[in-house]
Amino acid sequence: MGDKSAPSASISVAVLTVSDTAFRDTSADRSGPALRNLLASIPSTPFKVVSSAIVPDEPLEIKRVVESWCDGAVDLVLTSGGTGFGVRDRTPEALAPLIDKPAPGLVTLMLTSSIAITPLAALSRPVAGVRTSPSDKSGKGTMIITLPGSPKGATENLEALMPVLSHAVDLATGGTGRAKHAEMGVPSREVKKESGGAEHSAAQRQRKSPYPMVPLREAISLILDNTPVTPVQTIPVEEAMLGHVLAEDVVSAMDIPQRPTTNVDGYAVRSTDPAGTYNVLTEYPTEPVPEGFIYRINTGAPLPPGCDAVIMVEDTVVVSRHEGEGGDEKEVKLLAQVDKGENVRKAGSDVKVGEKVLEAGDVVSAVGGELGTLAFVGRRSAQVYRRPTVAVLSTGNELVSIQDTTTKPTSSFSSIPDSNRPSLISILQHLHFDTIDLGIIGDTMAETKAALKRGAEQADVVITTGGTSMGVGDLLKPCIEQELNGTIHFGRVSMKPGKPTTFATLPPHPMAPSDDPKLVFALPGNPASALVTFFVFVLPALRKMEGRKQAEWELPRVPVQITSDMYLDPRPEYHRVWLRPNPDYAKSGASLLAVSTGGQRSSRTVSLAVTNGLIELPALKEGEETKIAKGEVVSCVVVGDLGA
Repeated sequence: MGDKSAPSASISVAVLTVSDTAFRDTSADRSGPALRNLLASIPSTPFKVVSSAIVPDEPLEIKRVVESWCDGAVDLVLTSGGTGFGVRDRTPEALAPLIDKPAPGLVTLMLTSSIAITPLAALSRPVAGVRTSPSDKSGKGTMIITLPGSPKGATENLEALMPVLSHAVDLATGGTGRAKHAEMGVPSREVKKESGGAEHSAAQRQRKSPYPMVPLREAISLILDNTPVTPVQTIPVEEAMLGHVLAEDVVSAMDIPQRPTTNVDGYAVRSTDPAGTYNVLTEYPTEPVPEGFIYRINTGAPLPPGCDAVIMVEDTVVVSRHEGEGGDEKEVKLLAQVDKGENVRKAGSDVKVGEKVLEAGDVVSAVGGELGTLAFVGRRSAQVYRRPTVAVLSTGNELVSIQDTTTKPTSSFSSIPDSNRPSLISILQHLHFDTIDLGIIGDTMAETKAALKRGAEQADVVITTGGTSMGVGDLLKPCIEQELNGTIHFGRVSMKPGKPTTFATLPPHPMAPSDDPKLVFALPGNPASALVTFFVFVLPALRKMEGRKQAEWELPRVPVQITSDMYLDPRPEYHRVWLRPNPDYAKSGASLLAVSTGGQRSSRTVSLAVTNGLIELPALKEGEETKIAKGEVVSCVVVGDLGA
């Protein structure tokens, strides 16, 4: 063990997987790799894994390996597995005798964090503490921590310890801790924590936001610059492909049609056949059609050998039929002679071999054209970008589910129905995104952290509403920065509605669907603000993430004619409107009329009921007009279907 007084000193780590199954088949070990990946993913990580091993659930073997690591001057030993109540779970019994200085606080931190996620964590029996070095009389030693056997439980427990782990190891291995204490005394923009965590009283809350006001376009650029594209996957050409974006150019592997075919119902003939009566073939011939015969053919069928034209059935008369009721025609009289190639589609006339029919970035829409095209050129599967998974949660002690009929308002609890979460989930599902409903969480740091962690594990994007302003219970920003090691790219935007909108990224999680950082959009709690900022900020990120072309990241903008005066605000504003066809299009030059949905207060949910457009009003400038007059043509973001 080296000198640990410097805060940047490396911490040597050994990882032990305790599992009978993994000992027999090392490929079954998922916890060990998950822990190593988590340690490696920490920015500027001091942790360096120097040794790993797998042992069966045998106390003597567990003890032997850990003792050898401690004697070899490893700073931190992490074990995974054997901490439950199973018959073979004996890791605590094997390692507790090795610990000279128990660390009950670390155990409590792991348990409380895990129980906030699942009550089953109460069945875990972790131990933690320091084994002092027999050869060092100063008391230096190795920190030993036992973690659950599942990759999810192991990484969750380790993440819970991260805020204190390097400091604890520093002290255990002989450090003074002065660097950490100095760090804690440096003023920062972080919300100061009381003994109970980041929650604080109304008197203690900040009066001025530490986050600068970011211009609207700069905020959009920051989001798109930090948005990754999802991985590529190959899926079958079927209904489940709807909503995906192609990740490859699609070219035809063959001419279509592959040989001459007809585009009418009638009879295949030689262009040299004059008008007259002919015998009729009804079975496709393998040899050229003989003289005096014609072949009955249906639309789309290939021409038989020897024929180079098709006469329509309307230009023929049945002369005789084969015996029997409903017998096929035996002889048919041609009323005209047709030219070569008449009513014939040439080989490759629809699509030629090697021709590009779809390109990367095209959306497989519900209209059906893309699926039909893929099938038309014979593709059974195609490469697409994986659709992002989006987790949605609402925050606030005052919120209840609309389906909750038991919770009643009290003098201290207003019981406001949660409209944001169902609205956002409905929009996302309509747009073919996979969603995870994280529910409603209260204004506590533990609930906030647990919900964000679950979202980061299971989704590519987490959307929260509420908890972004300056209130006592607004914990999202401190939770992201202080508890989850996230980065807040902006915490306020110069816009109306939506000023407290926050955009952040969380480090990649080893259990998440991809290795990219997770995007967090903390939207305002007022319903109008939440939906406006979803369309302006979240949807462009999702459209980039799902592989769309750059020109399609943001929603389309169209010129519209407004039907009432619209007053300007010092901030750029999105005014909710109903778009409908403009009967005066020729005069105004705008094909759509924009009718205001009424009062634009950010809490007025009913203003969204018929909204399918957002008028982009510029910021009010000193000395200039304070309004845009009725009849003017302005830019509008289209956010919904255009009705009649």
